[in-house]
Amino acid sequence: MIDNDKIQYLIDSNLEQVVSMQMSESKSSLEDALNVVYNSKWFQTLNNPDTGLYFQSALYNYELLKEEFNSNIPLHQY
Repeated sequence: MIDNDKIQYLIDSNLEQVVSMQMSESKSSLEDALNVVYNSKWFQTLNNPDTGLYFQSALYNYELLKEEFNSNIPLHQY
């Protein structure tokens, strides 16, 4: 079983990469990118270790965030 420190590392790593992708693609500031990410259903789901979303690639996670953001409707489950 993976310990909590490793899970948190994977969550943080995914988060960092997704924020970077958001900044790059939308040409937004760090503050704006963090606002999008932190106010998303995706962020809540990533931070729930039971979902296992932290095991997915940053690109996969970014696509989920974009889908949620573009639909303006939080996704039910990832």
